[in-house]
Amino acid sequence: MTSVRTAFTEQLAELKQNALRMGEFVGCMLRDALQALVAQDVVLAQDVRARDDTADEMDEAIENQSTRLLALQQPMARDLRSVTATLKIVTDLERVGDYAVVIARTAITLADKPFFKPLEDTDRMGKMALRIVSDAMVAFETESLETARATRSQDKAIDELWHHLEAELIDWMNREPSTIPQAARLILVARYLERIGDHAKNICERVAFMQTGYRKPWRQAAFQAQPAAQGEVAGGEPRGSEEA
Repeated sequence: MTSVRTAFTEQLAELKQNALRMGEFVGCMLRDALQALVAQDVVLAQDVRARDDTADEMDEAIENQSTRLLALQQPMARDLRSVTATLKIVTDLERVGDYAVVIARTAITLADKPFFKPLEDTDRMGKMALRIVSDAMVAFETESLETARATRSQDKAIDELWHHLEAELIDWMNREPSTIPQAARLILVARYLERIGDHAKNICERVAFMQTGYRKPWRQAAFQAQPAAQGEVAGGEPRGSEEA
C-alpha cells in the first residue's frame, strides 16, 4: 500500500509540474503577443501563432494524464480536488493561450499603419494581465490561499482599466471616424485582456478549492464557523452559498 501511495504522490507532483510548465509557456505567448502588438512586429506575432499547437498539445496531454489518475487511482478528498482543480486550471491556461494568439493576429492586421494614439493604456493593461496570470500560477505552485486571495483582487483594476479604455476608444471613433478600423480592434484586444484576468481569477479560485473545498472561502461565513468538509456539496460550493 505504501508503494502505491508513493507512486500516486509522484504522479500527482508530475501533473502539477506539467501544469506549471504550461502556465509558463502561455505566459510567454501572451508577453510576446503584446510586445508584437505595441512594436508592430509581424515576425514575432507569427511566432506566437505558431506556438498555439504546442499549447494545445500540452493541454491535451495534461487532460489525459488527469483522466488516467482519476480512473486508475480513484483519489479521494484532497487528492481528488487537486486533480480536478488542476484539470480546470489547464483549461483556463489554454484559453489564455488562445487569447494570446488572437492578439498576435491583431498585431499582424494593425502592423501596416502607425497607431492613431500611443498604446500606453493597452500596454499597461497587458502588463496587468501578465502579472495576474503569473501570480495566479505562483498561488498554484505554492498552494497558498492568501496568495490566491490577493491575486484574485487584482482583477478589479483590470476591469476598471478595461471600462476606461473602451470608453476612450469609442470617443475616438465618434470624433474621428478614420480611427474606427484600428480602434475597434484595440477595443477587442482590451476585452481579451479583461477575459484573461477572469481566467486568472478562476485559477485562484481553483487553488482555494484545492485547499478548502470552497472556491471562495474568504467570502463564506460558513467557512469561518466549520470545517470545509462539513459544508461541502458537489461542485465545491457550500450549501446556501452565493456566487460573488
